[in-house]
Amino acid sequence: MRAGKMNTLVSVLVPGSSPVSAWVEWVPSVPGTAETLTGLIQPEPVVLRHRNLPPLLPGHWVEHQGRLLRVSYTSPSERVRNAVESVCTEYAGTAATYTPAGGSPLDLRVFIERDLQFVGEVGRVAETRHRIEVLQVELPNVVPGSGDWVTVGNEQFTVEGLAPGINDGVLYQLVAT
Repeated sequence: MRAGKMNTLVSVLVPGSSPVSAWVEWVPSVPGTAETLTGLIQPEPVVLRHRNLPPLLPGHWVEHQGRLLRVSYTSPSERVRNAVESVCTEYAGTAATYTPAGGSPLDLRVFIERDLQFVGEVGRVAETRHRIEVLQVELPNVVPGSGDWVTVGNEQFTVEGLAPGINDGVLYQLVAT
């Protein structure tokens, strides 16, 4: 029975549970086949071939050498007997430190859109701020709020709150000065 080259050890991050190690075969995508995205989401999907122990289900996270992936879907492999394939979306960004007001600092990755102009009710530019994307999985038990800080290199941003109307269960979009 062939099960592929499962020679990459990854950590499976299931929300609400401790990380679990699993062996997978990392199948990179063909570069240049997807549209370029902006933000934390990388445009090319990654396929992980495995025996599904522990189960990789949509919404689970996989981490390997600083790379963070979210499982989109899992199905039996058409190429390798007794294996399962999980298609994953990779997330990347700039290394940063997040400090909740009155809390301990956390290392995470962020994507910053600088100097965005937020339009007011009458169609005029009301203010210019930065929007910072943060993965929710990297902020366990923390809901970003006013007065928190994000430090990227020598720059420090003060969080004013969440961008209105955006909560997809994966990203927080913060408004900061």
